[in-house]
Amino acid sequence: MLVQDTELHMAYRKRKAEAVITGLERPINDHLIKLLAVRLEALPPQTDQHWRRELRSWLFEIADIRLKPQFRTASRNFYYRILFDEPFGGVEVANIGGRLYLIAEDGYPLRPDADPAVLAERLRDFHENFATACAKAEMSRDRINALVAALPGEP
Repeated sequence: MLVQDTELHMAYRKRKAEAVITGLERPINDHLIKLLAVRLEALPPQTDQHWRRELRSWLFEIADIRLKPQFRTASRNFYYRILFDEPFGGVEVANIGGRLYLIAEDGYPLRPDADPAVLAERLRDFHENFATACAKAEMSRDRINALVAALPGEP
């Protein structure tokens, strides 16, 4: 029997929830940077679609997390700290520049305007919106789909 309830969530103790989200930070940010910085028109369309599908899946996973024992969402700062502040805070340009270098080394063509400082602001905005909505339990599947669709390259 398939469960149709869209309000099912995974409940973890705070430390476990932090570990789950920390494990998703790198691939989430790498996919975001790729979608913002790679010349998507130079790639097969299925590459862009694959990155978006994975990104949506990871964001859904985070948005579904509730903290035990109260079965509530975490604070805005909890999500933002793990997804943006710890990997980038204070050294955004250097860390994003390093990730851009690795993406280019993997053979992905970067956009000529892929500026680490501009990307840092776009990532910060993305994570602030995501963290705020998660904390308010307002990050639905539709909202995640819209957030990902708003990234460059979506048809």
